[in-house]
Parts: sequence; structure tokens; C-alpha cells
Amino acid sequence: FFTVGKSMLHGLLPYRDLWEQKGPFLYMLHAVAAMISYRTFFGVYLLEIAAAFGFLWYSYRSCRLLTKKSGVLLLLPLMGALVFTSHSFAHGDSVEQLALAPLAYALYLGLSVVERKQPLRFGQAVAIGITSGMVFWSKFTLVGLYIGWFIVVACVTVKTSGMRALCSLIGGIAAGLLIITLPILLYFLYHGALSALFEGYFFANIFGYSQIDAEGNALLFNLQTGYGIARTVLGVVFRLGALGLFWCLIYRPLRTFLHLLFQAFFLLFFIYIGGRFYTYYALPLSIFACIG
Repeated sequence: FFTVGKSMLHGLLPYRDLWEQKGPFLYMLHAVAAMISYRTFFGVYLLEIAAAFGFLWYSYRSCRLLTKKSGVLLLLPLMGALVFTSHSFAHGDSVEQLALAPLAYALYLGLSVVERKQPLRFGQAVAIGITSGMVFWSKFTLVGLYIGWFIVVACVTVKTSGMRALCSLIGGIAAGLLIITLPILLYFLYHGALSALFEGYFFANIFGYSQIDAEGNALLFNLQTGYGIARTVLGVVFRLGALGLFWCLIYRPLRTFLHLLFQAFFLLFFIYIGGRFYTYYALPLSIFACIG
């Protein structure tokens, strides 16, 4: 990732001049890291620290939506230690690690809607669009969480504030997506490499990188295998998330439980649907540990 980011500073383009199949936003982040420190990983380290901070901060805020006890703050270092020493943290500087912050942010805002029964402000909807776009243009298989997120948030928004509020939510998300997407498309269009972007990032990943076969049970097999691997490599972190779901089923409104369940299911679904099971794939599921 760092090599591609550094090369972009010298006019080379991902997918056209260099082959790596992750998303362009990820490489742009690493180009910024190279501006901070070209010959060391100090800039990358700052990216990792920022991602870890965002993950822990919004995990704490999610906790405070479910309990009035500020002492939960003392548990956050323990949760962070469990996440960052789990087997799923197999590599530093993975997309999964950097995505923890925007995913935790979405978890927090979604919980604020379903717990308080108040729709998001337009600016918050724009922020969801921007952060989900960051995830999409880094590794699009991680956007499954946002599908699960939108289902219950949309239902609660319509029920409490009507269709006008839902249109505002959709419009804000669309605006945020446009803010992050348009510069990326214009960058590749300016360099005459828009087709290389779509071929390298979308076509190659969907049709070349995945291991989906034609057997009818391939989908179910991939999900079962992925679930088992996630449970193993996350260890205590996975059990914390499961405990949190069980706790919400008993003690919180049904909408809160369904909101979390849909997010976890669609995130796991899109992570493992392609039939690859690398250890670090499970790391994004650790955002649910804070509920436990």
C-alpha cells in the first residue's frame, strides 16, 4: 500500500501502472503518509493511531448510549488490548484496521437513532455518506455493515418523523458519497485511467479474486466457514459481541437488537461471500465488542 501511495506522488497510477487490487482512497491515504515521512512508516503509524483513536472513541460513545455509567470508560483500554492482540490483527496497516474508525462511527450514529428514536441531522447523514464512501473506495466488501445499518435506521426515521425525514437522510448520505466519490473519479478521468480503475478495482475483485463456484451450496458453505473462522480468530472479542447481542435482546428494545443483528450479518455476509478466508478479514466484526 505504501509503495503504491509513494508511486502516486511520482505520477504513477494504481491499476494502470501498478497492480494492487484495493481501492484508490486507501492509496491516497498512503500518499499522504509518504508526504509526512517518505522513507519510514511514521506517517502510516499516524494513520493507524488515528484509526485506533476513532474506533475507541466511538465505541465509548456507543457504550454510553446503553448505560449511564461513565466507569465503562475504564473498560475501553481492555477492549482495545483484546482487539489489537487478537489473531485477526494479523497485519498492521490493513484496510480492516483503518476501517474500524468509520465503522464504529456508523455503529454509534445508528444506535443513537434507534435508542433515542430521533432521526439523524442532515450533517450527520452527510458524514455517514462520506465515511461509508471512504470504506467503499478502500474495500467495497466492508460496506455490508451500511446495508444492515440503513434497514432499521430508515424504519425508525419514517415511523418517528415521516417520509420527509427519510428523504433528508437519503439525500444527506447521497451528498456525502458524492463528496468522496467525485474527486476520485475526476482524478482518474483526468489521467485517462477511468477504465483501468473500474477494471482493476471492481471487475478483477468481483470476477477474478473471489472463489465463488457454481455449486448451489457454495454460498452457505462460505458463510458457515467464515463464521467459524471469525469466531476462532477473534476469540474473546467475538464472544463479547455475541454477549452484547444477547444482552440487547433481553434488556433493550427489539429495534436495537435487530439493528445490531442486521449490521453484523450483512458485514459477515459481504466479507466472506467471495470464498476467501484470510485471518485479518474478521477484524471489522470487532466493532460489536463494545456492546458486550
